[in-house]
Amino acid sequence: MRRPTDKHAFTTIRTVVGEVHDLLASHQPDRVVIEIGSAAGWIKDLAEAMGLTVQVANPNHDAWRWKNVKRKTDRDDALKLARLSAMNQLPTLQLPATRVRQWRSLIGYRWSLVSRRIAIKNHIRSILDRQGRLLTGRQKRLDRQDAGGAQARGTDAKGGGRRGSVAIRITPGA
Repeated sequence: MRRPTDKHAFTTIRTVVGEVHDLLASHQPDRVVIEIGSAAGWIKDLAEAMGLTVQVANPNHDAWRWKNVKRKTDRDDALKLARLSAMNQLPTLQLPATRVRQWRSLIGYRWSLVSRRIAIKNHIRSILDRQGRLLTGRQKRLDRQDAGGAQARGTDAKGGGRRGSVAIRITPGA
């Protein structure tokens, strides 16, 4: 273990796997301390694969609060992380396993797609409403189509036209 010193140095890198790996390999730290964020998962996985100890800081804890500080920079944050870690006073949190993080990410992405689909349907309804057109009966379900694509053509199933209504077909997944 290295002796603690007051010397510290800063460098700026891009947050990409190659540069983070090279930085960790060149410095070979005893401990990697990171703040929770979007890149925390893969950085933790990379550091642990290199055999390094990882601490993930919890910035919502009282020890992390910046009170009466006029200057707050990334360098100040990094130095505070290092000092709290060295004194074993760093409030940490546990990141879920890689598979759990990936599953949660997939569920979140699916939720965002469903939300976008709903927003698009509502927007189409709003446009039709501003034009004074109504969606009636089966047309209220924008994602339903009757036999032979009649709604998409704007005709009823018998081939006759409709008055005062518009049919729109939205194909899921398209």
